[in-house]
Amino acid sequence: MEIGSIILASALLLIGLMTGIFFTWSNAVKPGIGKLSDLEYLRALKSMNRAILNNTFKCNRKIRKYKKIILEQFPQPETSSIIFPESNT
Repeated sequence: MEIGSIILASALLLIGLMTGIFFTWSNAVKPGIGKLSDLEYLRALKSMNRAILNNTFKCNRKIRKYKKIILEQFPQPETSSIIFPESNT
């Protein structure tokens, strides 16, 4: 089997999986959430977000925190001085 055929088969499988997830969401979850009041709707979505934001996302936050610390050690030049250099005339 060629690499192109493997890539094509993988792409079709993943597209089918995504289509199934979107179809299930729009036919099972959305109608139920649509019947909630505004406050209940917000509570339901916040609850889903808490369940989704797991350790993987927490790891990404730590990486961003350390990236910020590292970037503070190496200050970047101001963009205005690059775009509009000071002239000594």
